[in-house]
Amino acid sequence: MSLPEAAAGSFTWEERNLLANVDRCLADGIALMEWWRREDASGGITDRFELTRVFNRPDEDYSFFATAPLASGPLPVMGDVPLVFYDHPKGRELLSWNREVEEFVLRYFMRISSFFLPQTVVPGGTPPLPPPPLDLLSWCPRTYDTRQGFGYRQLYYKLRGSGAVGRFPEAESFAIVDQRELFSRYEWVVANVRLFGFTLAFPLDPDRMQVTLPLAQSQYVILHQAFVADEIEPAPGLAGRFQFGYAMLRPLHDDSVLAYGPGRFDAGFQLFTFTVAADGTIRVRMPFVVNRPDQILSVSLDPIDWALRGADALTGGRAAAALEPLHAALDRLPGRPGGFDPVFTGIDLANLLTLGLAGRLLCITREQLEKFFLVFHFDQYYTMITGSLLTWRQVPDWLDAARIPEWVKTGRSAA
Repeated sequence: MSLPEAAAGSFTWEERNLLANVDRCLADGIALMEWWRREDASGGITDRFELTRVFNRPDEDYSFFATAPLASGPLPVMGDVPLVFYDHPKGRELLSWNREVEEFVLRYFMRISSFFLPQTVVPGGTPPLPPPPLDLLSWCPRTYDTRQGFGYRQLYYKLRGSGAVGRFPEAESFAIVDQRELFSRYEWVVANVRLFGFTLAFPLDPDRMQVTLPLAQSQYVILHQAFVADEIEPAPGLAGRFQFGYAMLRPLHDDSVLAYGPGRFDAGFQLFTFTVAADGTIRVRMPFVVNRPDQILSVSLDPIDWALRGADALTGGRAAAALEPLHAALDRLPGRPGGFDPVFTGIDLANLLTLGLAGRLLCITREQLEKFFLVFHFDQYYTMITGSLLTWRQVPDWLDAARIPEWVKTGRSAA
């Protein structure tokens, strides 16, 4: 996306680097969503498998590998499509209940999708935390960030009609726009999603020593009307269908060592589709589809690259504003040394040295690592959905604005 000349000068290089990729990522996200809908409806996805199961609840889930045809060419993708029970009315009048679900999903859900677990109380007079490594020996009570779920923060927008691109004021950054405004006021909105408690660790058994991959915990996303549904009685047996979602957004130039994971998807989308059945039962379907990785980490072999990274590290990140444009320009030069991925290289080497036994007997394969990723993704979204239910039930009437807590309206979660 080329920014209007008047607006371009008001954005930093990092912001322009991000916004320059909106059009491409949005087009790919919409194309992936439309492809998945066709294949899901027709049963065209054949490489399907079950990764997660929720006991004692009427929930369903399938995951898959496939190849999606995009304008740029075939793209190997993977996805997870859970369907979970949310709530039922317990005697509430269906019409009002249906409208409350609509208001909650489209106006408020992204403002309340993160929440705090119980925290340790630190009494007054507790000694300050000593410096490392003594902090590892301290038994003094400490507070920890116990947030779970997703924290959405809106950053930039493009207005319909004028095409003006701007930033949201800081005071409005957590009050995510009503998704119905994407049909009337905004062409798109760029937001950042912080994933709280997201850790990709394996083996899955929490009682055993685990290896953790340093995946990022935030993702830029693009909100657009293509991902929104606001439908009353859309089909026989349904009182309502209310949906929001987004395309994944990656900066145009990215020097991170992390090559895959949240914030590093080349193409993808996420939907949250709430359906209200004729008896008032609410279910949520959450299809998630992204490109399969061709690398997890990218360790550069270029001495110039390491020099720029070192200068940035020595200045505590303060040199980034000046160095990143230079780094991006140098990366476009031909003949630069490439890099390698120690994760996939290690998997391939283990199977080479064992003649494939590492994969056949220990499941040390690229495919298994991708399945690990889908499992952790499901856990994250399931936690968010179940946590949001506490807020949904706190408010007696979501159509009565006077009775909705201020922290719900502002999107700044109560601690």
